Amino acid sequence: MESIKNTMFPDAKFTTVDHKLFNKNLKPGEGFGTLIKVMEISNAEIQKVRGLTGDYSFGGPQRMNDTAAFSNQDESRIPYRVTWKGLLLVPYYGSYRIYNNGTARIGFMIDGHQENQEKEILLGEGFHKITVTAFRNSPGDTLNFMMQSKMLDGKNVTKSELIKIDSKYLYNFPSFGLHGYFYEGPEWSGNPIRYEVINTNMCFGGGGILTESAEWKGAIKIPDTDTYTIFTKNNGYVRIIIDGKYYWEQGDGNKNTGDTVDGYFKGRHLQKVNAFNLTGGKHSIEIYSLHASLLELMWNKKGAANSQPVPVDALEPDYQITTK
Repeated sequence: MESIKNTMFPDAKFTTVDHKLFNKNLKPGEGFGTLIKVMEISNAEIQKVRGLTGDYSFGGPQRMNDTAAFSNQDESRIPYRVTWKGLLLVPYYGSYRIYNNGTARIGFMIDGHQENQEKEILLGEGFHKITVTAFRNSPGDTLNFMMQSKMLDGKNVTKSELIKIDSKYLYNFPSFGLHGYFYEGPEWSGNPIRYEVINTNMCFGGGGILTESAEWKGAIKIPDTDTYTIFTKNNGYVRIIIDGKYYWEQGDGNKNTGDTVDGYFKGRHLQKVNAFNLTGGKHSIEIYSLHASLLELMWNKKGAANSQPVPVDALEPDYQITTK
């Protein structure tokens, strides 16, 4: 929770709710103690992270919390070009066509991939990097960004809608988390993906994973060169692969699971380890789970007294894009 605060809402406040709130007569040492820790986020805090960062061809400082719209105050500077960068909030897994319903010429990138306004792309639920370049050549040029969306559950379309991309969908905090792929059946191949999510928090409580199989991909940022144990608290089967070479796993004692795992990873020539010798910086990470509803990603630097949840800002998604 602390890393979410630092990454997204640095001025948010924490409130601890304990048993004494409900029973004023409790004496020291009595009751259940702390029940829940709450992060209080004000509307003002949310407004601080909404909008994109704009760079204008006529110069001047970057414009923070920009609304990705042409301003009347800039008419005297026409013609000009503006590039906005930040994050786009995708409300659910599905097929999206992102376009300008106005008259201005634009180009845009999603997750570092150049996209076409006429093409549909598959996007996971969550925050995606977006870059928009717009050209204002006359006062009549207009911008009206839209998302034509189809919510998917596997291959089935469950909802279609037209979404106006306004400040509720545009943010300027750093990207973080891992890209989660959740499958229909008990394996990672041969089954359709039921849904994808950019999971900002890799701590799933009991029942937090809703499919029989899932995988997460991206990068983990190692603070210092050292030996690290990177593991999960989980039920079911879990394998963690670092740099495509080394892996840690926890089995579930099921022979069918073992057969599935052996078949899937055959030919990858991975080396099993109990700890990872890692240099400081980014390393690729893959996490695979089978029959697990609980999973918490943990790490521990050699010599540290206690293991800790991996903070959200130490993770970065892989941002794979599929064009339909």
